Amino acid sequence: MTRSEHPTSACCTPRDLLRSGRWLPIGASAGPTAGFVIGILITQLASAADLGLSEAARITAEPILVLAIGLSAVLGPSSVEAAINRHNGDARRNSRRFTLGLGIVAMLYFATLSLPEATIPLRVVMPRAFVLPGSPN
Repeated sequence: MTRSEHPTSACCTPRDLLRSGRWLPIGASAGPTAGFVIGILITQLASAADLGLSEAARITAEPILVLAIGLSAVLGPSSVEAAINRHNGDARRNSRRFTLGLGIVAMLYFATLSLPEATIPLRVVMPRAFVLPGSPN
């Protein structure tokens, strides 16, 4: 099909696109705004040290979220196709792949984080990051 044979779309003018996308900045800023507000609440209700510990936990768990997003990107199109075509077997197989992949990697990641402190490579590079307030180190 040549370029001249493609149908042109007269339904979407730049003004229509701007009008329909008006909600995008609000939606994109909702997550960071919620994180900021929660940070303020933790600091006020507990302490800045507790906020630091919760941030450390969030950052430590980040690779699992990244893996889940990556698996969704890979398995998502075939899951949508299975849903459109009402292929329950394919949908279950994709769901099982996602759950097993994420579960196995999460268990390996947890096992790695559960190693004794002396075996954590980042402790050698950034020793002060592993010192808690009030600890003997």
